[in-house]
Amino acid sequence: MEQILAITVIEAVNMAKKILLLLFLFSTLSFTNIVNVKKRKEVVFCLDLSGSTNGLINDIRDNLWRFINYTLKTNPGIDLRIGIVVYGRPSFGADNDYVKIISDLTDNYDYLSQELIKLKPNIEWGEQRLPSAIYASCKNLNWSEGGNVKKIVFIFGNGIVPTMNTTFIKACTIAEEKNIVIYPVYCVQRNIIVRELHGYKMMATKTGGNFNLFPLSHRSPLTSWSDRALKLKRLNENLNSTYIYCTKDGAERYNMMINADQDKQITNEQFVYSRCAYKISDQYQQKCAAWDLISFMKTNTPDFTSLNFAYLPKELQQSSPQEIYETAMRIRQKRNKIISDIHTFYAQLNINDTISINPIDTIVFTPLR
Repeated sequence: MEQILAITVIEAVNMAKKILLLLFLFSTLSFTNIVNVKKRKEVVFCLDLSGSTNGLINDIRDNLWRFINYTLKTNPGIDLRIGIVVYGRPSFGADNDYVKIISDLTDNYDYLSQELIKLKPNIEWGEQRLPSAIYASCKNLNWSEGGNVKKIVFIFGNGIVPTMNTTFIKACTIAEEKNIVIYPVYCVQRNIIVRELHGYKMMATKTGGNFNLFPLSHRSPLTSWSDRALKLKRLNENLNSTYIYCTKDGAERYNMMINADQDKQITNEQFVYSRCAYKISDQYQQKCAAWDLISFMKTNTPDFTSLNFAYLPKELQQSSPQEIYETAMRIRQKRNKIISDIHTFYAQLNINDTISINPIDTIVFTPLR
C-alpha cells in the first residue's frame, strides 16, 4: 500500500512538472510572438503644389528613394507604408477643394514613384486649401490601428493657415485621436513671410511634431548625365530585362516598375543611384516574387507545368514548360551577374544613401529614424 502510494505521488509530481513545463513553453512562445510583431511606420507626404511652391515636387520625387532606403536601413525589418496627398492645383477639382489623394498608404513604392513622375513640376497659379488637405491626410487614408505603429504627416507648403477654420480644427483633432504626428514644413520660395508661420507652428505644437523651414531647390532639368550615371542607367536597363511576369497583374506590375524608373523631366542623378540601390535589395526582390518568376525562384521552386501561360510575356506563351525552365535558369544567372556588377559599381564609387547632402534630409530623416 505504501509502495503504491509512493508511486502515485511520484507520478503526480512528474505530471505537475510536465504541466509547468508546458505552461512555461506556452508563455515563452506567446511572449516571443508579442515581441516579434513587425513594427510599422506610416508616412504621408502632404504637398502644396500651387504656384507658390513651384519646384517642390522635384524635391520630393528626387529624394523618394533615399527616404525609403534610409528608413529601411536604419529600421531593419520595419514595415514602411507611404501615402501622398497633394493640393492647390485647379486640375485637382473644386469639388474636392483642390485636394487629391495620389496614393493611400502603401508599400508599393514603384506605384508612388510612377505617380509622382506624372505631375508637372510647375504651374502658374493654384487654389491653396491647406485645411482640406490636412483633413484628407488624417481622415481619408487607411491608417493602421494599434500602438505598434508610428504615424507621421509631413506637410510641405506656405501661405496663411486659417487656424479658426472648422475643417482645420477637425483635422488637428483627428490627428490627436489617431496619434498622428504632424511635421509642418514651411516652403520658402524667395522670402520668409513671417505672418504665415504661426499656423504651421501651431500644427506641430498640437500634435507633437517639429516645425521646419525648407528652401525650394528650383533645380533646372539636366541636359546630360555624367558617365557614371549613364553606366548605372544601362545596368538598370539590363536588370529590367531579367523580369518574367507570370501572374494576372504581372504585366501591370512590370510596366509600373519601368515607369518608376523614368523621369520625363530628367531628374537629378541621385534619383538613379537611390532607385537602383533599392531595386537590388532583398526586400525589393521579395516584393517582386509576387509577380516575377525570377524573383520567386530565389526562395521557391516553381511548378513550371502549372504556370498560366496567358500571363507570361508573349514571346514565352508558346514555349513548353521545359523551355521556360531553361530560359528562367539562364535569366536568373544573368540577373545575379547584373546585381553583382551594380554592387561593385556602388563599392567603387563609395556611394552612401544615408549621408545628409541636402536640406530636406534633416527634416525627413530624423523623424524616420
